[in-house]
Amino acid sequence: MWKHIAWRYATIVMGLLSALCGGCAGPTGCAVDEDEPLGANAGRPINLNEMVWVTKHNVCDDPKYGSFGRDVVLFYSRQTGEQVQGVDLLVYQDFSEGLVLAYRKYNGKSGYVDVTGRVVIPFQYDLAGLFHEGRADAYIKDCRDKYHAGLIDRRGKWIVPPKRYEKLGYFNEGRCAFRVGDRWGFLDASGKVVIEPQFRRPDLSSRFQIYHEAPIFHEGVAAVHDKDDHVSYIDRYGRPATIKLPEGTRDIGDFHGGLAAFAVRDPKEPKDSVYPKELYGFISVAGNIVAKPVYRSATNFSEGLAAVSLNTDEGFQSRDDSSLALRWDEKGAWGYIDVTGEVVIPFQYPMVGRFSEGLARVFVTDKGWGFIDKTGKFVIPPRDWWVGDFHNGLAEMHENGIIKYIDRAGKVIITTDVKRAIF
Repeated sequence: MWKHIAWRYATIVMGLLSALCGGCAGPTGCAVDEDEPLGANAGRPINLNEMVWVTKHNVCDDPKYGSFGRDVVLFYSRQTGEQVQGVDLLVYQDFSEGLVLAYRKYNGKSGYVDVTGRVVIPFQYDLAGLFHEGRADAYIKDCRDKYHAGLIDRRGKWIVPPKRYEKLGYFNEGRCAFRVGDRWGFLDASGKVVIEPQFRRPDLSSRFQIYHEAPIFHEGVAAVHDKDDHVSYIDRYGRPATIKLPEGTRDIGDFHGGLAAFAVRDPKEPKDSVYPKELYGFISVAGNIVAKPVYRSATNFSEGLAAVSLNTDEGFQSRDDSSLALRWDEKGAWGYIDVTGEVVIPFQYPMVGRFSEGLARVFVTDKGWGFIDKTGKFVIPPRDWWVGDFHNGLAEMHENGIIKYIDRAGKVIITTDVKRAIF
């Protein structure tokens, strides 16, 4: 009897603690409701690879009282363009290594599903990232609403438990950055420290990244600020890489396609300027200058071409984002250079995007957005619409506020039930 009373007392105490701490429970800090339906209703098979999805934000929860705040994800067939009914998933990102990050509708927890909508890793994280080389960053929230980062494998097993390090980057080329204080080090695939925390991240390589601006290995090296706060590249074991930087280099970016951006101070800037503007060029892995630092704005190389401008004050854009359009500037004009540094598409567009699947979106004044190929020829003529980059053969398009999807011929394949304004 006393054992039964003690058990009941412990259960009550744990329940009160859980309520006071916002429902913290279990090894991930989150209680999981496994009774919630997933995937396709009525057991119908689905193939997420054959669909596109779009989020409808701030949907009315209760039409009677007009309460808003719910998100709904609508799925559409790539083949028919019709909406696919019965898929009960909240999905905000694309597939990575065969898994897609999804959310439960009612408790907001993150987990991973496969192409059929089957739950592979349970919905138990407060936040999570995409898989890279079999690893993904995942986060739990403690009773004080503070997030703790860890690294998981494809089974959801903790490789690096949460609370061990202050911040984590994402896993790439066998390394994952971790932060202690204001310094970064690197872990290997087993979670072992292979580079002690001693570096800071450079602006060009990490600007706009969502992973706490952590340094990342690209093509065998990582761009960092060393102990003396000088920019440099390191190899996978933290040793200085044999890449000679041009004289006057103030900042460096990651390598993409064998080329990386570097920045020097604009000589036209006043000597007493606290935040002087910079000019951008590109170097090879051998440290040779491929493109001289003459550009006021630039992007990373994508499919062998990089967008650059001689007079648009956009700076350097490192973000890999299909919705990113480089800023409009009436004074400026964007063009593209190749891997030899030659201008192959003249400076003529006030806004451009990166090359994706052989096409890049460009804006033509008084006409709108269109798509060009790598010779600069229009494949899809400019129109009064907004477009994103191509992905898996389709590009998102907004026309009269309605989200649609077009193919490489500019034909509308999918018309969604979602309105969204792009500014």
